[in-house]
Amino acid sequence: SLTIYLAHNALYFLFYRQISWPLIWIYITATIIIVGIVFRFIYKRWSYKVSIKMQLGRLASGIAVKIEEMKTNKTNNLN
Repeated sequence: SLTIYLAHNALYFLFYRQISWPLIWIYITATIIIVGIVFRFIYKRWSYKVSIKMQLGRLASGIAVKIEEMKTNKTNNLN
């Protein structure tokens, strides 16, 4: 569903008031298929490593490590 949402947003701003309603459905369908193929290629090549869930986990882990380092440094400086 995220793929469809992003594709619709791109098409809306790209073709705003430039094409007729019947043609817009052709472009939307083609864009969704192309984006789906691109995402499938990315997934087959890099597997789960490029998923949003994985990237958010890595980001959260990095932030947690930085916070712990700051706490440790602050505690060491007080002693």
